[in-house]
Amino acid sequence: MADNRDRLVRTGAELIWQAGYSATSPRQVMAGSGVGQGSFYHHFPAKADLGVAAIGANAADIEAFAVDTLTGPEPGLTRIRRYLLAGRDALAGCKIGGLAYDPAVVADPRLLEPVGAAFRRIVALLADAIGDAQQAGAVREDLPAADLAGMVAAVVQGGFVLSRATCDPDVQRRAAAAAYALLAAAPAGR
Repeated sequence: MADNRDRLVRTGAELIWQAGYSATSPRQVMAGSGVGQGSFYHHFPAKADLGVAAIGANAADIEAFAVDTLTGPEPGLTRIRRYLLAGRDALAGCKIGGLAYDPAVVADPRLLEPVGAAFRRIVALLADAIGDAQQAGAVREDLPAADLAGMVAAVVQGGFVLSRATCDPDVQRRAAAAAYALLAAAPAGR
């Protein structure tokens, strides 16, 4: 039984990433997972119940990526570089970023919460790394680390959007590299 639930969540997460929550139907999830209707509704009485689990799984994936790249004993600037310049499939898009535009997700706090929580966690991890880099004199100190972290998160998300809109995966890579270069620029007077 738990195996069926896991297959439903994994399939739902993949379909929601690809098409969005509103465009993903329980029937598609059942077909993709090979799980029947009875099992589906046993585990998830409503589409929103599956949505909470699937969106939560995608949010956990991007949070884990941020933890892997932004934590560790290395200097803050090294961790920021690792996060920004990590290979990403820009044309696939962020697993949860597009959900912030999905009207059904925005209308349901249970669906929106894992999206917001993941981004808050990522911005906090970025702020910690930027703060460490500021203390080491590697990043300018005249702007709050939290503000710079928000900018970095916006560059990554905007890079996904622009890459997809232009069908050019390099747009995201160039934007991330430019953000890193701006952060890593020698602070004034040094």
